[in-house]
Amino acid sequence: MYCSDLTDENIKQFIAGKVWGQKLSKYLEASDFSEFKKSQSSLKSLENFIAESLKIYVDYQIALDQLTLHITIPSTSQRNCANELDFNQIDAESSDNE
Repeated sequence: MYCSDLTDENIKQFIAGKVWGQKLSKYLEASDFSEFKKSQSSLKSLENFIAESLKIYVDYQIALDQLTLHITIPSTSQRNCANELDFNQIDAESSDNE
């Protein structure tokens, strides 16, 4: 899932697909998760927490991207190819291909 793909519907699909359970499995295994799942209100609260955390994380990433977009760092090869990339052009091209 890319930042531009983040919609409420995509988040609902992510939560409904239980992908988050796979990602958190080692932490969930430390609890009695089968017992936890019996409480629908607790499970729903956890799902809401995951969804809101995902939104915050993506917003944070977008903010960091904006802060670092115009930083140029010289490469050891002296070619500085990464500094020459026009990310606005790349975003426009990827939008055209969808």
